[in-house]
Amino acid sequence: MKMKKTFYLILLIITLVTSCAFEEEYSFKADWSGSYEASLDMSGLAEMVGGEKENEEIIPQDEIANLESKMNAVDGISNAKVTSDNLAYAIKFNYDFEDLSALNRLNNADLDEGDDDSPFGAIGKWEMRNKGKKEFFITMIPQEGIQDEEGMDDAKQAGEMLQVTTTLTFPRKVKDVESNIATRGVNGNQVIIKYSGKDIMDASKNWDTEIKL
Repeated sequence: MKMKKTFYLILLIITLVTSCAFEEEYSFKADWSGSYEASLDMSGLAEMVGGEKENEEIIPQDEIANLESKMNAVDGISNAKVTSDNLAYAIKFNYDFEDLSALNRLNNADLDEGDDDSPFGAIGKWEMRNKGKKEFFITMIPQEGIQDEEGMDDAKQAGEMLQVTTTLTFPRKVKDVESNIATRGVNGNQVIIKYSGKDIMDASKNWDTEIKL
């Protein structure tokens, strides 16, 4: 069984039985290089299983190494790291990107080698671009991946339990945000996007965001 297929199967089972939260942050520098960090909190699962499985791996180490290798192989991506915290029931992701092109390449890379059996296969990826140093654009690019009705039903059911927070941190103050999904954060240099996994499957939703710095 392929690495990503196994990974998403685990996520599906978890989200079907308990809610979980995915928090990610893109931190940009003035030249649009930067870093990414994310955490998938599955602590709700710990309450269900107690301490019986605290020593079991959420994701096998060989699959983690495989994912890290594929991420680092993307041109412009470096220091990719995936950490499985078995005691906290959390998975963390980190990497650096040299520019927005590198970031988009990773966001849209076929890391699963064309495996479209994942119930989350239809979830899109962010596409980011800039105009100079003062304008930033972000949109969600949907991906085709779920080929049958049963898979879509599973994905929607899981999506209802998955809450996502995306934070964009810029090197300068955010002056304006034009978006139906994003708002300025408490910190003046941040933009926050919150949604559920199910929201991604809403074809009528406008995911375009324009940020002026």
